[in-house]
Amino acid sequence: MDYIKEIEIKSAAVGVLDSSSDTPIFSESELTMKEDSYEYLIKHIEKALSSEELKYGMFKGNFVKDKTDEFFSQNIDLVSLTKSLGKRLFTLIKEEVGINSCSMAVLSLSSDMGKTLCILKLDYIKNYISNIDVKDEKLFIDINWKFNSLPGINGKVTKAAFILENKKDFDLYILDTKGNENENYFREKFIEAEIVENDRDKTKKLIKASKNFVKEALSDDLEENIRVQNQLYKKLKNEETIDIEKTADEMFKDADKAMEFKNYLFEQGVEKNVQIDNSYSEKKLKRIRIKIDKDMDLYVNEQSYDDKDRFEVVRNGDGLVSVLIKNVRNLEEK
Repeated sequence: MDYIKEIEIKSAAVGVLDSSSDTPIFSESELTMKEDSYEYLIKHIEKALSSEELKYGMFKGNFVKDKTDEFFSQNIDLVSLTKSLGKRLFTLIKEEVGINSCSMAVLSLSSDMGKTLCILKLDYIKNYISNIDVKDEKLFIDINWKFNSLPGINGKVTKAAFILENKKDFDLYILDTKGNENENYFREKFIEAEIVENDRDKTKKLIKASKNFVKEALSDDLEENIRVQNQLYKKLKNEETIDIEKTADEMFKDADKAMEFKNYLFEQGVEKNVQIDNSYSEKKLKRIRIKIDKDMDLYVNEQSYDDKDRFEVVRNGDGLVSVLIKNVRNLEEK
């Protein structure tokens, strides 16, 4: 996957899309970019761009595509673009059940991918306040709430789009996690885009399907379970492309089990040859989580996981195994 690594906010405009109002509200000028507002927006952008749910997209409808192309061509300014996009999203909020009111920020970015337009849907959250009232010369304090606060700087944005001026094999990056809202309305009805599967998606699918198969197929042989997963992790870390048929034959001593593994992965939509996103696999395998029975979780980094002087799973001879953690220099309760 081609990642956007360097970004700078050049300008921004904001609209208020509240379902309790009859019309959306827009500023007539761009956002004054103070230090705290810049930090707030850039952190949400960075988190959206680093999300595992961020995907490639291709436009299949024309409204957002045409409007953003007009902006890139300097035929409309950012404020006009924000009004057009905001009115479209506001209509969906009013018509569809279960879509959160929000503020929508539209930002012009410079990035290592070239000029980029960002659309952030900043959903309102419950804001609890102390309400002070005076009755008969006595003070009464109550707790009330309203859906009128933006997500905090450490909160999570679930809907975002990053549209590229210089198109590649895809038009945009899109983040559309469900949260508490209707599924996929942002991508399908607002942006009108379809997902384009990339190397990260394929790598993610391979890791998930492999783990599920090993968990079920080798649940009674924990030592073999660890051995097979360890071999897969090495391949994911060291190889750029994984041939599923060849890998299955190498991983499983039992030919029937190898065939089951291949068939299961193909049923899950894994391709015969998977181009590995090494940045993603390195990140996912940096720390390996092992669930022991139902009452213990063990986190092991990749170096220790592959070092028998630090970590080992051995048979007890009674159908059970022991997990050995060796050469401990420091033991601290967290």
